[in-house]
Amino acid sequence: MKFAKNVVFIDAFEGQAFGGNVTAQGQYDSGNETYNAHLKVENVDADQLQEFIPGVSGKITADIGISGTGSDLNQALVYGSASIQNGFYLNNAFQRLNASFYKTGDQIIIDSLSVILPQGEIGAAGTIQGQTLDLNFYGSK
Repeated sequence: MKFAKNVVFIDAFEGQAFGGNVTAQGQYDSGNETYNAHLKVENVDADQLQEFIPGVSGKITADIGISGTGSDLNQALVYGSASIQNGFYLNNAFQRLNASFYKTGDQIIIDSLSVILPQGEIGAAGTIQGQTLDLNFYGSK
């Protein structure tokens, strides 16, 4: 960690959490309250995150960026990709889930979402804004 001209730099953080590996880097400028960070997680156990993703199990890998200004994290720009291997959602098995997304304000843009099931594949793309879903779905066997 370094500090220079009102900016805190975290060059490399490595640790373990929720049964997996976590790495992070970022910076925070206290002068204008801007921040940006990059976070990677590998093999995190979704069972240990039920408070945040109820009904999901499997191993999570993600590569996420975040940037913003001020203390309201709801206004931050969050973007990245995530996958879950050999998972379950509400006792429904899937082999792999892959997602690419970004969030700004109360809008989430799903660039791509694919779920590989034992019976085939389901995919989606579109937006979620508040309680409104505008998604296009496809499927294949």
